[in-house]
Amino acid sequence: MWGYGGIGRETARLAKAFNLTVHAMTRDGVKPRTHVYCVPGHGDPEGTLPDKIFGPGQEREFLEKLDFLIMSMPLTPATEGLIGDEFLQILPSQAYLLNPARGRLIREESLLRALRENWIAGAALDTHYYYALPPEHPLWHFPHVIITPHVSGSNLSPHFKTRLWDIIVENCRRFTTGKPLMNQLTSRQLPELKARCSVFGDWFEAQLGCRDVPCFLLISAYRVSPRTVRFRTLPARQRKQRDTARQMR
Repeated sequence: MWGYGGIGRETARLAKAFNLTVHAMTRDGVKPRTHVYCVPGHGDPEGTLPDKIFGPGQEREFLEKLDFLIMSMPLTPATEGLIGDEFLQILPSQAYLLNPARGRLIREESLLRALRENWIAGAALDTHYYYALPPEHPLWHFPHVIITPHVSGSNLSPHFKTRLWDIIVENCRRFTTGKPLMNQLTSRQLPELKARCSVFGDWFEAQLGCRDVPCFLLISAYRVSPRTVRFRTLPARQRKQRDTARQMR
């Protein structure tokens, strides 16, 4: 796994069930996760599953013996296009690239070149460069590529909505009692969230005439899956009251 957050830790748990050796590449090492939501019996909250952990500067050592490279990091300005020709050429020719994280972690032309020239054995892609991926895109035509429509996340689970509200309710409880919140972001992660938070801010401003949304609500929703959160539309009476309030301002 390149990245050892929620995706990486759950993938490691499943890999261990198949008696696979797990290597993890991270920028900060692997530590226990505290105050982060985890379904009991899932993931690796203690950070004990990887057989070997690699850090910055050890990319070659990490890549050169892999059978499967699984992308499991967020898309940020620092990680966009991280995987290019250099790293793809280090992978063994029998290796497969799996990307359930974000399409643009891998440079598009580099991936196409790796597949055309058989640098790697194949790829399984659940996240993409375009939504929808155009029918003429070359990725559709490789026999050794599996494409799925961004469905590897948890939002299709029948438990998703219940767990989402569990996080929000628990964070409300923690917020009112002065306890650390679940799924809080560090100062380094907050700028990475700015663009995504603006989507929520736009919605709240349009519906409520206000952008001041509690941070713990945004963070809870974001860390589960921002693209699957659905907000109800205000009834007509409340929309009229909102519009009247705006005019009075």
